[in-house]
Amino acid sequence: MLAKISLNNTNKIPFVGEKFYPIAIFENDNSTINWSFVVECREIFKNNTIIADVYFLMDNAPKECMKKNITFKLFEGKLLIGTGVIL
Repeated sequence: MLAKISLNNTNKIPFVGEKFYPIAIFENDNSTINWSFVVECREIFKNNTIIADVYFLMDNAPKECMKKNITFKLFEGKLLIGTGVIL
């Protein structure tokens, strides 16, 4: 799936093709489990926004969260590093 992600820290902007693995929390997921997420940067914009391929690292993750216009937050530990929306 593609997502548009706004990152909070300019030092955390990945290179095109680079992957990173934050924790994702989705607006429509009521579970108490934090899911590892794969973010692979495809395009970078000047306003700390990227377009990325995104998917869960685990097969048993809630794939119903990956629907168009669903929003999510990305964390490194307890630090919010960005927000995104599934395209």
